[in-house]
Amino acid sequence: MSHEKRPPFTPENQRWAEWSIGAELADVKQMIYHDSLLITALIEELIDKRVITREELVERACRLDRELLSPRQQNEGR
Repeated sequence: MSHEKRPPFTPENQRWAEWSIGAELADVKQMIYHDSLLITALIEELIDKRVITREELVERACRLDRELLSPRQQNEGR
């Protein structure tokens, strides 16, 4: 197992690390935006083609939300 040497901690290295994390966060936010856009477009298309109604979609989402809650979260809700 190789051990990579880390560069010495300097204010410049700290700024670089913060910038790098910020850039990664921006990339993730962009991916989430595009995924949300595609999901919204798919939902709208399914509704327009009368494959599913908005009411059915909301009902399904609520049911899945309840089912996916961990047992701890379910107990907290009681």
